[in-house]
Amino acid sequence: MITYLFGPDSLRRNAKFAELIGRLEEGEISERMDADVEENPDAWRGVKDFCRQQSIFGGLKIATVEEGGSLADKEWIKFLKEEAADPSVHLFVLDRGKPLKAFGFLLEKPVTSYEFEELAGRSLSSFVSDETEKRGFSFSPDALSFFLDYLAGKKEGRSWIAASEIEKAGFLGKKTVSLEDLNKISSFPNFDEVWTLSRRIIGAGRWTEKIVFLEKLFLEGADSGHIFNSLALQAAGKEIARLATYDVSVKSGKLDLPEALLDFVLS
Repeated sequence: MITYLFGPDSLRRNAKFAELIGRLEEGEISERMDADVEENPDAWRGVKDFCRQQSIFGGLKIATVEEGGSLADKEWIKFLKEEAADPSVHLFVLDRGKPLKAFGFLLEKPVTSYEFEELAGRSLSSFVSDETEKRGFSFSPDALSFFLDYLAGKKEGRSWIAASEIEKAGFLGKKTVSLEDLNKISSFPNFDEVWTLSRRIIGAGRWTEKIVFLEKLFLEGADSGHIFNSLALQAAGKEIARLATYDVSVKSGKLDLPEALLDFVLS
């Protein structure tokens, strides 16, 4: 039988893999083979031989193949299709990306598949909450908003970054970690600038001051989405309502983000 784990979030993918392997190896003799067809395209042949051979100890046979869904070899594909329905061997295939079209069957029964995309939105928030809870603390509302927005700006490795920063925060021994605490133990140089200048835009009394701060962010190449989110997380009252209106306009295609930001500071 085959278990297929794929997606760029290697932290959660590896954790699930370790959990599944642990269950299989509990209290039972097993033989195991690991291969990586990215490093050695012919490694699958050894996996095939291993799976087809009689077990020495009469116990479980477990094989793991890294990047197995990226090798478009007809013999390999044929072997996997045959192996999918064979309960005598547990074959794990792990990929960083989605499978090639020829491996679409890995997403269908009888294969058991798990996808691990980069965390975003509620899934990212839930992951952070679960990880902090495990360590016996929580972030204050402003620290959590800051941290989630920072993570959302990362194109990859969000769970690794989150876990690492949460681990450090846990060593503080506090029940609640504030934004000040977070900035003391970690460095967010690029993100800090967006957060700080966004706060200045919110706090500025005149549009002439606001436009200076926004222009500085644009000149430094700050992402418009990050600026908008930072403003929304720090705004209050009427400004939140205004930003919500801009959000609807952007999503409906009436405005793009830079136009919405400019209109926000000028209005």
